[in-house]
Amino acid sequence: MIRCKPLLGTFVEISTEDGAHSIHAIEMAFTAIEQVQSLMGFHDPESELSQINARSHLEPIRIHSWTAEVLAIAKEIHIESQGIFNCGVGHHLVQAGLLPKHVSLIDQSFGGIEGLLFIGSNLVQSKPPLCLDLGGIAKGYAVDKAVEVLLANDIPFGSVNAGGDMRLFGDEAQDIQVRNPSKPSGVNSDWQYEVRCYCD
Repeated sequence: MIRCKPLLGTFVEISTEDGAHSIHAIEMAFTAIEQVQSLMGFHDPESELSQINARSHLEPIRIHSWTAEVLAIAKEIHIESQGIFNCGVGHHLVQAGLLPKHVSLIDQSFGGIEGLLFIGSNLVQSKPPLCLDLGGIAKGYAVDKAVEVLLANDIPFGSVNAGGDMRLFGDEAQDIQVRNPSKPSGVNSDWQYEVRCYCD
C-alpha cells in the first residue's frame, strides 16, 4: 500500500503492507509529519521556528519538545563540525529569493545557531536576532517520527520517503531507485538496488 501527500515542501510517500490497519497507521504517520511541519516550517509565519526568528532576541520563547530536540541536535552538530554546519543562514536564503520574507533584513545583523540559548528544557532565547532554517534536518526528523508511529502501530515493514529523505524498516527486502546523475530527468535501471533493512 502506498499513500502520498504534499508536505515538507515536497511529496511524502509512505509505503507499507496492504490492509485496513495499515491505512489507519499511515494516516497517523502523516499526522506526525504535519506536526513537525507546523512546528518547524520556515514558510509558516506562525510556526514555532518563525516565532523564534521573530522574537527570541526580545523575549524567551516556549517551544514543543520536538522543536527543542531538533534545535539541540542542530547545536550539537554545529559544535562537532566546528561551525561548518550552521542552520542560521535563513537570511541569506531569503535574500536569494529561496525562502519567504517573514523578518526584516534591513539593519539586522543575524547570529547563527550558536546564538540560541536554552534557558529551560523547552524555553529558548537568543542574544542576536536569528533567522534559522531547519530545512533538511527537520525533514529527516519528520521521517523518523513517521516511522516511530508506524512501528508503534505494529506495521512490520515499510518505507517513508520525503523527497529523497528516506528511511526503510523491517526485514522485507525493498527496491529503491536512485537517479542517474548524468540523466537527472529519468531513472536508470543500472542504478536500482535491492535493500534489506532490519528494525533496531
